[in-house]
Amino acid sequence: MKPVHCLVATDEEKGTHGDCVRACVASILELPAEDVPHFFHDGDAEAGHARLSEWLSGKEGGLAPFYVAYNGNSLLIDILVGQDQNNPNAHYMLFGKTAEGEPHCVVCKGGEIVYNPAWIQSKIVAPIDDYWLILVIAVK
Repeated sequence: MKPVHCLVATDEEKGTHGDCVRACVASILELPAEDVPHFFHDGDAEAGHARLSEWLSGKEGGLAPFYVAYNGNSLLIDILVGQDQNNPNAHYMLFGKTAEGEPHCVVCKGGEIVYNPAWIQSKIVAPIDDYWLILVIAVK
């Protein structure tokens, strides 16, 4: 993993949506941020995940997002410990919400968050709505 910072901040007044997913994907794949699209530029989660899937499938060797959702009542530490037990050496992405209520994505490995691509470090403190979401970039 090679850390890549976000290039775009969420700014409701300007109508911009942060690019933490792009930064996390770029970090895991060790690519410059500019080589990875801003999948969620319009704030549309469903379309953003579809764009991510399509872009990954076009990468050499064919990659795919593999999602695992956990009940929002689950403790984050329990999810991270479970990931560590199942895949201790794999980098993966965690989606949640910050204390400000903003959706955010970070890179994890084993049982901990190892990289937050945001310039202003807002920790993930809550699930997305009623679930936690893990994304692993897998080979098809």
